[in-house]
Amino acid sequence: GTATTRFEVLHASPDAPPVDLYVGTTPLRAALAYTQFSPRYVIAPGTYQIRVFQQGADPNGTPLLTIPVGLEPDQRYLIVIANRVQTLEGVVYQEPPTPSAAQATLRLMNLDPGSAPLDLFDAVANAVLIPDVAFKIAKQITIPQANLTLQLRQTGTANIVVSIAPTNFPGESRSGI
Repeated sequence: GTATTRFEVLHASPDAPPVDLYVGTTPLRAALAYTQFSPRYVIAPGTYQIRVFQQGADPNGTPLLTIPVGLEPDQRYLIVIANRVQTLEGVVYQEPPTPSAAQATLRLMNLDPGSAPLDLFDAVANAVLIPDVAFKIAKQITIPQANLTLQLRQTGTANIVVSIAPTNFPGESRSGI
């Protein structure tokens, strides 16, 4: 079969307007707003230019941002429109592999340009699961399936930035033939 790769785009710039996305000159998605994910796209592996325009802008004009991406076969990527509008940048993350059936992968990405580094903290076990994640950094851990009460804390402190409701991480579901 023909090799493919997959990607999606996340708008994570808190002060940027909604954007229209293009791969080269091909329209991908209109009006992607802050905190929204695009659909997942399947494309042939290769090198592409993801062009980001203010919603409704002329795609023959100058984009707000051009993100060069090299997409490898059989991989998944998250392309993030990051930072503040004056310093807009693209950050490309390769997605972690799918965990085995009895495991879940937790991933912490710090996309807040004003944030101190963060720890992902398990409030029940009183333990740091993922330490010291600075702006634009992504770290992950694969754990046994679990029901967790998580917090984001400023690295090395008890200062809670965000509390996350108890969440069940059941592990990847698989179907057999």
